[in-house]
Amino acid sequence: ASDFIISTVSLDILSVDSMASLMNFYESLKSKGLSSAVLLGLLRTMYEPLHKMCDVISSELEHSFTDLIFKTVISYNPKVSEASSAACPVLLYDRSSKVSREYLSFCAEVIKRLLKWQKIAEN
Repeated sequence: ASDFIISTVSLDILSVDSMASLMNFYESLKSKGLSSAVLLGLLRTMYEPLHKMCDVISSELEHSFTDLIFKTVISYNPKVSEASSAACPVLLYDRSSKVSREYLSFCAEVIKRLLKWQKIAEN
């Protein structure tokens, strides 16, 4: 069981429709009392700056899910695949890579949101 959910969203053409379906399913579970987990946020992944469609999809997600989108965007980087092949987290495989810095930034955002939820729960 989990108190919070973080969903990753690959920045491809199917993402917006897929996220709408996922959100409908999540809301259905909540309304039926089958889940009390809070959707903490959506993490955009597989961002490629040379593909303009990534920017379009990212903007659409920001527009549709304003309060849920994490500011950090995880870029496409072969280091992730290399680390996976080496059975090693990317932060240990190549700590200085851009994608490692992005994941660290994401972790800081998660902590910030969790602290916000903790304050809400305390009040």
